[in-house]
Amino acid sequence: MIVFVRNWQIDEEMTTDSDHEVIHFTISTKEAEIIESSLNPLYNTFKADWTKFAKELQQKSEKILNLAKNSNLSLKDLKNIVISFRNLIVDTANQ
Repeated sequence: MIVFVRNWQIDEEMTTDSDHEVIHFTISTKEAEIIESSLNPLYNTFKADWTKFAKELQQKSEKILNLAKNSNLSLKDLKNIVISFRNLIVDTANQ
């Protein structure tokens, strides 16, 4: 999967109030469908319990991460993994 990642960069202007940084990157494939992020305006990130959020994401993401380790992913597989991660993040944030 790493072969698809291009143009990654740290977003110096976006703050996270932690020691983590926001990273932007492009996933390059022959065909790509843009999936709009549903996270930006919906959540007050200053009030988030980041420790709880990270712990829950880590526990729930193991199955998806194991799928993503496969180096022979098709475009459909990659799309499904991205959608699964997006749904997991949104569901965890809504708790």
